[in-house]
Amino acid sequence: MRPRRWPGALALVLAAALWGLGYWLEPQREELRLEAVALTDPAEGAPLLKPGQTVPGGVAYINRSQAGCRVRVKVCAPELNGEPALLAGNLVEGRFQEAGTGGAGQEGWVRRAGYLYYQNARTGDLLPPGRQTPAAYTAVQLREGLDPDQLDTLRDWGAELYLVAQAQQEEGGDWR
Repeated sequence: MRPRRWPGALALVLAAALWGLGYWLEPQREELRLEAVALTDPAEGAPLLKPGQTVPGGVAYINRSQAGCRVRVKVCAPELNGEPALLAGNLVEGRFQEAGTGGAGQEGWVRRAGYLYYQNARTGDLLPPGRQTPAAYTAVQLREGLDPDQLDTLRDWGAELYLVAQAQQEEGGDWR
């Protein structure tokens, strides 16, 4: 007599159908898309700075996703003796202030744990779809107190600021 295979096969088909239904019903993550907006003309090239000198420059971001997202930016600068040689910041009443250190108020950027975080009290720190952030910074300064050898090193490196922007769809979710 042949053993019955129907119950086992039926159990496998049912398990596969439930797995597929669970995958289909699970909310799918939407692709997050941030667009960087340069606030100065990159075609002008980078000027040769002296220590303590500040030049205009900056970036903002537009949320090109279909949903709101949180935004953070890591400013990566060349380092000399463990300190950044270039600083991103803002001119406030004629004085340079490092980005994210001023009182942002309703909407702006705040520095936490090495990142600049977009904050907006009205939207719960979410950047709505199609909206642009204020400038993450509006000026770049060459750190004061650099000696001629350090300046030569920076010129050899072609010192530039690099930015890593990340977005997060839900609080506690992955930064992408």
